Amino acid sequence: QGWTEDFDWYILTVVNPDGFAYTKSTDRLWRKTRTPGTLCKGTDANRNFDFHWRGGGSSTNPCSETYSGPGVFSEPETQAIRDF
Repeated sequence: QGWTEDFDWYILTVVNPDGFAYTKSTDRLWRKTRTPGTLCKGTDANRNFDFHWRGGGSSTNPCSETYSGPGVFSEPETQAIRDF
């Protein structure tokens, strides 16, 4: 029982469809969203939530793989999860 009975579980299979498609067509190791930027595309969606935003491990450099974005929930993908 425990975990399976005490919680509601929601499984989100693909929350970054543009990034996922890009991994299939161009760059297999791509991890960011595909939002156009001034210098480089995308934000690391894992670091775009408001919990410890811009904390350890994130970057303010838009070209970094760990770029946390210009603000919390700046990406449509993270906004959709937040609103869900």
